[in-house]
Amino acid sequence: MKVLSRQAIHNLVNRFRLTGLLIDKKQKHNHRVLTEENFDNIGARLEHTPRKSLKRLPQGTGVSKSRRATQLLKLRPYKSTVIHVLQPRDPASRVRFCSWFLQFIVEGEIDRQLTFFSDEAWFHLQGYNETVNCEKYVHVILGQSFPELTEDERLNGWFQQDSAAAHTARVSMQALSDVSRKRIIISDIWAASSPDLDPRDFFFCGCLKDRVHSSNPRTEEPKENISREIANILAEQLERVNQYLLRRCDECLRVE
Repeated sequence: MKVLSRQAIHNLVNRFRLTGLLIDKKQKHNHRVLTEENFDNIGARLEHTPRKSLKRLPQGTGVSKSRRATQLLKLRPYKSTVIHVLQPRDPASRVRFCSWFLQFIVEGEIDRQLTFFSDEAWFHLQGYNETVNCEKYVHVILGQSFPELTEDERLNGWFQQDSAAAHTARVSMQALSDVSRKRIIISDIWAASSPDLDPRDFFFCGCLKDRVHSSNPRTEEPKENISREIANILAEQLERVNQYLLRRCDECLRVE
């Protein structure tokens, strides 16, 4: 049995004298009904301060059902997003790439439909990314994609490589050179920190992710789902993406 301290006994005596009770009296909470007026009030507050937490939101509205209100408003909790920050040297790099790319297209050196953009991440349905080293990049990614190239793609295709270690490794560059015969957009030409100029970032990855996860794929069939959804992307969509890339390059030269 726990023995009360002198201070605890003193507190109990004072509480009994003041309230006539030996236990804490339950506090009454005035729950306000989620009326249309309160609903609009919550929406206005979230619009003004979208980063306000759901725990602090009831303090200003008096409504404990703030979470339900956000669901009705079709709002989702704010999540931090990793973004590419342009460094002081990046604008010049962007201008250099856009000028080079557009000039080579005009001169017929590059067929924009035969330009391949690559990535160095290995994606999992569990939600994490595994960095790909040069060995995996050469044997798994390049080794499996090269046999799928047509003769026209082998003879005239250009392959983009950024400054990722898996891309710049000697073995990776040699594997690409064996196929592309030096038709490589190397890191010295490519615009760093520019997802807006990379079709993988501004279209393909987001589009593919939405399509794959919309069917609630099981972990044992991700490859089949990804292959199927890639095949379902229409040629008209890819042509529009090519047009967007040219427009973005033009806009980059105009602004920067």
